Amino acid sequence: AVHVELEACRAAEQEIKRLKDVMGGGEGVENANDQIASTVSSLPELMERKKRVDMHINIATALSDCIRARNLDKFFEVEEKIMTKTTLEESVLDTLKEPERGNS
Repeated sequence: AVHVELEACRAAEQEIKRLKDVMGGGEGVENANDQIASTVSSLPELMERKKRVDMHINIATALSDCIRARNLDKFFEVEEKIMTKTTLEESVLDTLKEPERGNS
């Protein structure tokens, strides 16, 4: 959903840039003015959508940072290996004893 919103914002930005190029003059100016008016009226909605996308990206980044800081990805790997009965590089007890894993 975040990706879709981000793509919609980018498409709107590209449309605005295209309209700037069209404004160079000629018979397309009246049509461009209508399109610009339409685009400008949709700017508040686009800004709100962009704000939501940015908020979700910030949350996802913060979660990712916390997961890496606590080495939770290593616990996940160990869990997956236990469930699939794959050989572990180190014992589960050694993994749990490491002080930097699982702590913030």
